[in-house]
Amino acid sequence: MIKKALLFSTIAISSVLQATDSPLPISALNQYANTLVTSPSQIYTDIKNSNSNFKVGTDVYVSSTYNFVNIPVSYVYDNKFGVSVYLPYIESDFDGRDTQNGVGDVTFEVSFNAGSFDVYPQEENNIFGLRYTQDTGDEKKGLGMGASSIAIFWDTNIILDEWSFYGSLLWTYYISDVETYGMSYTPGYEDMFFIGASHKCLLSDKVDTALKLNWQYKGEDELDNGADIDNSDYNIVDVTLQWKSDKLIKDIPVQAGVKIPIWNSNAHDNEFLFFVGIGGLF
Repeated sequence: MIKKALLFSTIAISSVLQATDSPLPISALNQYANTLVTSPSQIYTDIKNSNSNFKVGTDVYVSSTYNFVNIPVSYVYDNKFGVSVYLPYIESDFDGRDTQNGVGDVTFEVSFNAGSFDVYPQEENNIFGLRYTQDTGDEKKGLGMGASSIAIFWDTNIILDEWSFYGSLLWTYYISDVETYGMSYTPGYEDMFFIGASHKCLLSDKVDTALKLNWQYKGEDELDNGADIDNSDYNIVDVTLQWKSDKLIKDIPVQAGVKIPIWNSNAHDNEFLFFVGIGGLF
């Protein structure tokens, strides 16, 4: 009887995940927004170039499943130590029926810039950090994961003449279970890796045009009895085309771009994601 109940639980959760497996989970979109679009190295660079300490941004994302506003608030001291909080507000149509609105999962971040490793002659950032994401979004409405997590990351940015090169590694581990539909499961860990380059080639070198290749992976979710939930893992690859500038408007960084899906598993992430952003430095 117990085995039948556990089997039913596995099938039930798998059915829920399969019914909504077309859009990418909101956790992956949060990681994309907080790691690739508004990267830690970009925050450090914008603050350093403006001789300020605070940066407040507003990024707007639009896709066929999610529309959301992400507000990153950051403080950097002496180009060495930083703290950030990412505040998302989401409009979700993840189940294809009812549109839901509300606060998403809030992320807190602390970071340290190790600076240059003396390999390259020009400016270089190597930022190491820790993130904590609180499950403030309602997972039943597609606004959050339903579980809190911690993540560690390394983010680098190398500037050579008119070129900038980017790279980032992120590993996320969930520290609580998801309680939904009368059942409980632990989300699988998540990895993220991206590389990219940009060049000043628009509007008299005032705008950087960047191309970034991104890979994200999530392991299978696991029931309390240790059984894996089928179709809960994913691998995705996408390319991001991004334009950004901190010279068009003084002390107001602006950006725009599009995420283009290349390859995926389990039918995740079949949609384009467009974004625009503006920031203020104080």
